[in-house]
Amino acid sequence: MRSLRLLPVLLAFFGLVSTASAFDIVLNVTDGVGEGFNDNSAPFAAQTGNTGTTLGEQRLEVFQAAADYWEQHLFLTVDVAVDISFDPLDCQANSAVLGSAGATTLFRDFDNAPRADTLYVSAVANNLAGRRLGSNSSDISARFNSSIDNNNNCLNGTNWWLGIGSSAPAGTIGLYDTVLHEIGHGLGVSSGVRQDGELLAGSIDAYALYLYDESLGMYWPDMTISQRITSATNSGNVTFRGPNAESKSDHITSGKTNGHMRVFAPNPYQTGSSVSHWDTALIPDELMEPSATPTSDDRSTVQMLKDLGWQLKADQPNALAGSIAFSSALISVTEGDGSVLVSLSRTGGTDGDVSVLVDSTDGTAFAGSDYSPLENQLVSWSDGETGTKTALLTIVDDAFLESDETLSLALSNVSGGAALGTASAIVTINNDDVMAAPVPGTIGLVAATLSADEDQGVVAIELERSSGSDGMVSVLLNTANSSALAGSDYTAISNQEVSWADGESGVKSINLSLLDDDDVEENESLVVSIGTATGGASLGNSSTVITIVSEDVAPMPEPGFVGFVSSGLSVDEDQGIVAIQIQRFSGSDGAVTVTLNSSDDSAIAGMDYMAITNQMVSWADGESGVRSLNLRLIDDDAAEPDETFTLTLSGITGGASLSGSVTTVTIDSEDVSPVPVPGTIGFVSAAQSVNEDQNSPSIQLQRTLGFDGSVTVTLNTVDGTASAGVDYSPISNQVVSWADGDQSIKTVDLSLVNDEEVELDETFTATLSNVTGGGALGQSSSLITIVNDDLDPGSIGFVVTQKAVSESTASVSLEVSRVGGSDGAVSVRVRSFDVTASASDDYDGPINVVLNWSDGESGVKTVSVIIFEDEIEEEGELVDFTLSDVVGGASLTSDSFSLTIEDSAPSNSDDEIILNTIIPIIAASARRAKEKAAREEEAD
Repeated sequence: MRSLRLLPVLLAFFGLVSTASAFDIVLNVTDGVGEGFNDNSAPFAAQTGNTGTTLGEQRLEVFQAAADYWEQHLFLTVDVAVDISFDPLDCQANSAVLGSAGATTLFRDFDNAPRADTLYVSAVANNLAGRRLGSNSSDISARFNSSIDNNNNCLNGTNWWLGIGSSAPAGTIGLYDTVLHEIGHGLGVSSGVRQDGELLAGSIDAYALYLYDESLGMYWPDMTISQRITSATNSGNVTFRGPNAESKSDHITSGKTNGHMRVFAPNPYQTGSSVSHWDTALIPDELMEPSATPTSDDRSTVQMLKDLGWQLKADQPNALAGSIAFSSALISVTEGDGSVLVSLSRTGGTDGDVSVLVDSTDGTAFAGSDYSPLENQLVSWSDGETGTKTALLTIVDDAFLESDETLSLALSNVSGGAALGTASAIVTINNDDVMAAPVPGTIGLVAATLSADEDQGVVAIELERSSGSDGMVSVLLNTANSSALAGSDYTAISNQEVSWADGESGVKSINLSLLDDDDVEENESLVVSIGTATGGASLGNSSTVITIVSEDVAPMPEPGFVGFVSSGLSVDEDQGIVAIQIQRFSGSDGAVTVTLNSSDDSAIAGMDYMAITNQMVSWADGESGVRSLNLRLIDDDAAEPDETFTLTLSGITGGASLSGSVTTVTIDSEDVSPVPVPGTIGFVSAAQSVNEDQNSPSIQLQRTLGFDGSVTVTLNTVDGTASAGVDYSPISNQVVSWADGDQSIKTVDLSLVNDEEVELDETFTATLSNVTGGGALGQSSSLITIVNDDLDPGSIGFVVTQKAVSESTASVSLEVSRVGGSDGAVSVRVRSFDVTASASDDYDGPINVVLNWSDGESGVKTVSVIIFEDEIEEEGELVDFTLSDVVGGASLTSDSFSLTIEDSAPSNSDDEIILNTIIPIIAASARRAKEKAAREEEAD
């Protein structure tokens, strides 16, 4: 068999440690002549990194590259044998089985088994035992779909991308990523727990051992059968808690529950995918997600393999990596140097990339004040590199006179298999500071000006010593008159000493007492000053001007307010004279005047009253109270409503204010007219029915028993069993009006929502209220019934989605049910698709039948499948059935069914379990890709 290896650039891309192993992942081609891997057709052009000269060779190079990838991670003690083939598998225009793979055998209780009564796939078991176990010559069986190449009816013409070490172009599917995924299942990333919750052969497997339900708070081995069934579809709450996988999960930013990475657990259960993959919500994508996506990260998956029993090459010791140590255990640096380069050396070997972390710890020197700490500073050597590397330690140069100080350095976390030599060092920081001359500082008044209210009592005068505190210093404080006088406005301060002790600085405060009087006066000021300072201190600001703000003011004149005594008057038309009263109140200082004018409203000057124009009203100084003026009314014989006019005050003088400057005069008419008859408003009909799909339904309103004057009414709708916005558009406070003498019927349009929901007839009510114009309400409500016009054909689906039978079973019935509705005749087509089973060899097929339900009919229809028994000892075989071509408008629910035909021959031994389960990988749909992109955009 041809043996191929990845180019060195691909190995560098994965960043793997070069640790030798004498064993390989061996590929065994099972295709016939001229097919699959033996296909001699011309190769695909421009497949990056692939040098195959035929289509079969290109496929084999991809498989070998994927096998080499896993070899670079796994420390093998026994070869891993993989049977591989390319065969035509199921492929439709929008979906396809890309490939399927799985372990052929499981073992328990073998030599060096990590746990008793626990199932391990044969590839792991062989490598733990150090020898091949059982009778199977193959550890993994892998089949891939050749229909995808050059077939326009498969995935709309999408082809395999056979490139290596590059992403698949748009419109292709990367075979390399798909093969990596499927071999991963064969290496143990797969649950052996059945869909019915039963453990395979009565034992938990190494993968399911770490499945955990975050809702139940339980691991799968501790659950009952019913709990495992429920957990398998508890989407978003099933996690993998293997300690090694979790140690490499910090890079996962989405797809965790309670901080643990989720596994794929959709509801309903998906045969071959559920709980055997990482969840699709993980960001970034991990290698073992259920749909075909380009590999972007594998850290958690590789560590998961350790949880499943594998040893990793990265964990193996490398004796030729050498030793890393400090070049000197004692390091000295002068504080003024600012930094020192700490030397580290690699000796005794140069094999592989190695690195070490350097950290500092305080001694008498303190991080931050004496030096900048080293925290996990990485120092590294490349493969083949030796010699000295340095780490920069920064020293803080201060002005303190102090003793020499020390700190310690330590090496840790050496990588690449290197050993540690001298792993600690002491750094001494030599002080270079000298005694400085004393600095007594400066004394000054804090503020150049201050302001204080006369009635404040005291004002604080602040003095400050700054820029030094050496020795005892003092200063004398004095006050001096300016416009303020000592003894009358404040209490004088004379030669008051203010002092600071040695080492003391900051602000001192002296209180100056203010004297409050009742004199109305201007603001006054005084000066506070300090003289010569003692103790060698210098003077800063030596004076402060303090302004004393007087709070005493002369009383203000109060001219008061002017306004009408009443804000409204009502008088009879035949009264003749009306007295208008205006008052001055709340003050009488000074003479004031105000101007009175009248203005028309509904009353007209000259016809209903005699106008007043710019009439002056006055009060002398000290005078207040009411002024009364007469206004003449004009009496007529016209039958008319009451009328009004307005009186207004303006142009006030003398500093007074207006309060109540407008009054309205109402003239009551004593003349009467005939009583109008506005009539009655109501619906024409108390109830009506409209079809849900009616274009322009309406409702009618009428005016009866009188038509005098204009009238209006308010129309609203009220929900009954019909809901506004869902079944009809509501009417809210719509006003319908009739003019004087109008006798017509008014029509208001209704708007119905024509949905496709099957439902009962529904009702709502139209109501009338708020009649204006003196009208009365007649028929004030109308019940409107919406007559439904929708039908429900129901849904069709398999009653169960999977089943396993012995080949000795004569036949099996596939049950398909119509539920949720029975309107109209419907039909569906049932087809079979071979996976590992073969029509005519293992069952009577292929199946392609149509099931029919008549109008009004629901319930279960069956398709009988005849099973053939043979004498060949073989693995279980799988055939899938699908529902399609629905006629009659029904929807599809569970549209796929998996049938496993199990061999009736006995198993090999108690501890060897021959598997018949494969794990397919399904091509990702456009919807899946959009969902993933949306999650990544949200995470950003």
